[in-house]
Amino acid sequence: MKVESIRKNGFILLAIVVSMFIFLGICTTARASEQVGELAESDKGVSTSCNIQAPSFSLPTIDGETITESTYASKTQLLVFYRGDGSCGNSNSIFSSIASSYWISNKNIQVIAIEADGASKETVTSFKNSKAPNDNNIVWAYNGYRYMWNYIPGGRLTYAVCAIVKDGMEVEYWDKCDDAETCAEYLRKYVDIGPDSSLGTVLVSGTYCGSMARSMFNSVNGFRTKSNVWQWNSDNSTKTYFNTSGTTSLQPLQYDYDLEKAAMERAKELAVMYSHTRPNGRSKGSITRRNGGENIAYGYRTADSVLEAWIEEDDPYEYQGHRRNMLDSRHTTIGIGCFYTNGTYYWVQEFGNVNGGPTSTSVNDNKVVETVEYSSNMVDISKCYMTLSFDGNGGASALNFDTYYYGKPLEELFYSTRKGYKLDGWYTDPVGGTKIVESTVVDLIGDMTVYAHWVPKPTAVVTKAPVANNLTYNRGFQQLVTAGEASGGTLKYASGWDSTTEPSEYYYSENIPTECYAGTYYVWYKVFGNDDYEDSDAVCIAVNIQEPVDPVVGFVTRMYQVALGREPDEDGLNNWVNQLRSGAKNGADIAQGFYLSPEMINKGLSNDDYVELAYTGIMGRGSDEGGKRDWVEALQCGVTYNAIVKGFVGSQEFISLCESYEIYPGEVQVTENRDKNVGITKFVSRLYTEVLGRGFDEAGLNDWTGQINANPSKENILNISTNGFLHSQEFANRGLSNEDYVRVMYNTYLGRQPDEAGFNDWVSQLNNGRSRDDIASGFANSQEFANILAQYGL
Repeated sequence: MKVESIRKNGFILLAIVVSMFIFLGICTTARASEQVGELAESDKGVSTSCNIQAPSFSLPTIDGETITESTYASKTQLLVFYRGDGSCGNSNSIFSSIASSYWISNKNIQVIAIEADGASKETVTSFKNSKAPNDNNIVWAYNGYRYMWNYIPGGRLTYAVCAIVKDGMEVEYWDKCDDAETCAEYLRKYVDIGPDSSLGTVLVSGTYCGSMARSMFNSVNGFRTKSNVWQWNSDNSTKTYFNTSGTTSLQPLQYDYDLEKAAMERAKELAVMYSHTRPNGRSKGSITRRNGGENIAYGYRTADSVLEAWIEEDDPYEYQGHRRNMLDSRHTTIGIGCFYTNGTYYWVQEFGNVNGGPTSTSVNDNKVVETVEYSSNMVDISKCYMTLSFDGNGGASALNFDTYYYGKPLEELFYSTRKGYKLDGWYTDPVGGTKIVESTVVDLIGDMTVYAHWVPKPTAVVTKAPVANNLTYNRGFQQLVTAGEASGGTLKYASGWDSTTEPSEYYYSENIPTECYAGTYYVWYKVFGNDDYEDSDAVCIAVNIQEPVDPVVGFVTRMYQVALGREPDEDGLNNWVNQLRSGAKNGADIAQGFYLSPEMINKGLSNDDYVELAYTGIMGRGSDEGGKRDWVEALQCGVTYNAIVKGFVGSQEFISLCESYEIYPGEVQVTENRDKNVGITKFVSRLYTEVLGRGFDEAGLNDWTGQINANPSKENILNISTNGFLHSQEFANRGLSNEDYVRVMYNTYLGRQPDEAGFNDWVSQLNNGRSRDDIASGFANSQEFANILAQYGL
């Protein structure tokens, strides 16, 4: 029964036991998927050999003909008596099993299906069309209720029952016709039906999960024996209750280790064919003489989750078959199995009423490769598959890499690498084993792991090392190093940030790096080994592009190229050069002119990109992570580009850069208060965020930073924090509760979330009448606030 529409995951099928003690042979109606198995020890019923004249009969068929006991006298006849409404325990499955059997077309056998409960021709026709619609080897007759007892003395239609007639003699009958293979066992005594060519075996790889399965047992009994446990009756309006006054008291099930063994085997078989019928076409009862009802499921990853699905608390009668199995008073024993393969757990409960067997066995949590018998009439083995994992055995691995279908070549294998080694291939064992290749044909289903085997590789060699070129800036791109040569692989190059950090392999290329501007560059090279050689170690060469002969022209040209990203126009170049030479401008003025120019502003750079460009143009290097983060934060807190330029031109890097071009560095003057001290601006911006709950406004930011710049004492800072912000009308308008006020204090003065004890203490003081100013003072005079001020240089 597929239940994905009412379950979180997985599918469930079940088997419900049909009573052996039903008054006058009347059995309850249930769907075929719910009723398989029985409570008797023998799955194929009781057979009786005889050798008597076959009783006469005359029966109409759904084809409009009449048949008698002599119509098929030349053949061995298999008579199957059943109920046409499908209410017998196995009549829903027996005919589909026979119709798909290998012996059904044997010309020496005739199967006659005889409806023996008074069903109409139309009912029999409908039954035939649903159970064996395409089989013409079965003759369908009805009105046979008068003849069944002649062939099967004392027979009842709790199950379909059978008789064999050969040469006009009834030679054998049995009281339960369960599957086609059971019929075949008896038919072989009287007719040569040949071997079952559809049978074969397949290896299944996976893991028994006995610990998980056994962990369900107590929960099953807990559900079965709890007070007022219930199940729907077939009318879906009344319930049957158990374990309460005036009702049946259900006894705990005993754990049957023989049933567990069968359940484990069935769980493994479900990985081949998910059905109550076994993969070889036999009924589930053929696996042991001790089982009756059966519940099965797959896809659930824990015992609790599958048990919850089987309990079917919220389902109507027709979907509570699993629940009824667990609450069946006739069941006295249980065995539970679980098997894991191909990423899926398969679960089985086997129920019985035959006590005995071993009192305990060791838990089975073994990983196995075992044989499962299957019938090609039941299983399309080509649709079964293997999940292959690749263990790198010291190299790269791939868990559950791909699925491969049975009988097909693998075609694609995972490619693993291991430094210093060459992959020799994939094998079934870490050491030794059988090698598998792309053409290897899949011969098992389930999980399989193969292991990489390796052989050492020699290292590729640089036979001619690259050398740094002697370069001077010429406004064009120039190759930084000479070409090298290598053996055992391909020599590749990459540009790096410095001489200690090798670039990732992504940046390596066979092309020699080129640069235009004056400066120091780092070229990395190494040999990428071929299949038989390991990569060589990387080597770094520092290469300098010298400044042009006229240092002033070079300085201005560099500003155009780095800051504005273009070559200088003649008028602009001459103007800046003349001002530098005359002393009207210095290096700081030039940097300020370029980095605050309308052309720069119109680039629309992000704060991140602007700061990076300032590092490159003003300091002559790439950014460091911490420094860049601080400057980007400063911009976000309200300083202008001018403050960035001011900070950068005051660096030793800019001073050294100017000296290399024989330029006086100078310094940048700022006019806005927010640009005069970055730490103060960051602090005031923080007050806006933490106290007022919003970003700064430029006028306010300039005003407050100006006051602190004029008097950076702690007293003045506390005065501005308290009287300027905490006593502001805007803060009062926030209408904070005592709790929210204390949270603001923690964030503003301590820079963290409150601890529970401290928070409760401060709130309690406020609630008991202490003023908010006293509370603020307590926070403001803390060491934690002093540490925050120190972070801003205050």
